[in-house]
Amino acid sequence: MTRPTAMLLLAATLLTSAAVGARPPGPAPELAGLTWLSGTWAGTMGDGAYSEETWSTPAGTCMVGMWRLVKDGRPRVLELLTLTVEDGAVLMRLRHHDGALVAWEEKDAPLALKLVTRGNREAVFEGIEDGKPLRLTYRRSGDRLDVVLEKPDEREQYSFLRAK
Repeated sequence: MTRPTAMLLLAATLLTSAAVGARPPGPAPELAGLTWLSGTWAGTMGDGAYSEETWSTPAGTCMVGMWRLVKDGRPRVLELLTLTVEDGAVLMRLRHHDGALVAWEEKDAPLALKLVTRGNREAVFEGIEDGKPLRLTYRRSGDRLDVVLEKPDEREQYSFLRAK
């Protein structure tokens, strides 16, 4: 084996070892209290639609989430969410997409909600959508996660069970 080949194999081995042993940074204190949200949660709705929400564990000042609603075997709503710490506050940003991944919100205007209440396995986020107040409440009880979306003229509840 030539010296350059041996060096390349050593470098590849070291990089592979580093990637396998890589661990995310610990959560920022503001997100540490939200680790109960991590995991995959799934449920069905009255009309037979399948609903699933997945949250990563916190890494530094960020958590990432995904929600999908599948009806009649087709994705109806796909949502990408982030929880980030900015100026000491926890912000949720989310963007809705259709099944073809076309965003509903403007390119530079994801929906932004601020964490306003935090309790034992409960988090309440508030913001403005289309000039109207919006509240999103996450509440966990054992292996059940309830998500309540409240608008001035509408209230929706999604109930999930831990899938993973």
